[in-house]
Amino acid sequence: TLDRSSAASDVYKRQALSVASVTSRWQSLASGPLRMALLANGGAAQATAAFLQADHWLAPRAGAHACPVASDSAIRPGHYEVDLPSGADLSQALVAAPVAARGQPGRDLAELAAHLLGGERGLAQAALDKTPVPATASARLLGGARSAALVIDVRAPASALDDAVTEVKALLAKLAQDGPSDPSLDFARTKKQRADDEAGFDPRARLVK
Repeated sequence: TLDRSSAASDVYKRQALSVASVTSRWQSLASGPLRMALLANGGAAQATAAFLQADHWLAPRAGAHACPVASDSAIRPGHYEVDLPSGADLSQALVAAPVAARGQPGRDLAELAAHLLGGERGLAQAALDKTPVPATASARLLGGARSAALVIDVRAPASALDDAVTEVKALLAKLAQDGPSDPSLDFARTKKQRADDEAGFDPRARLVK
């Protein structure tokens, strides 16, 4: 038998659980933190299935999708111009060349070239200092495991930028033909070893490695 007063109370409770109230409770649960324990009679597989269902209910998400396969685009040499933001103090030119990506054969030579051209006693800045062109130059490696480039960043007033880029390109042409001097190469090796040693003490670099 069912008591009439109990039945009326149950009807009231069912009516009180509106869509809005259920949604509010669901959002409260989904915002966490939430710890859930499962007791399964059918073993670990049953518990895993139940957990996945609960997780899907609390935080529904679309099914797994495969990431699109991106093909490496061919690098086309050329001259590209972009407008800098208004009010920039200096004009900028990036002289770049593709090099071995991270983890590929020849990467050590790319890193050595970056130290040779940029940083302390870098050849790029030294070449500009021998001219009256008021410009600065720095070198760095950009890219990751798929593709990379050695970039020489040249900064100069707009009237002197073309002359600065010409000097940098002339330096690269000379290095391609004659190579660097032994003292410059030895100093670049020293800078590279120093940078590797310093990275070995950096917590973030050690964690990534």
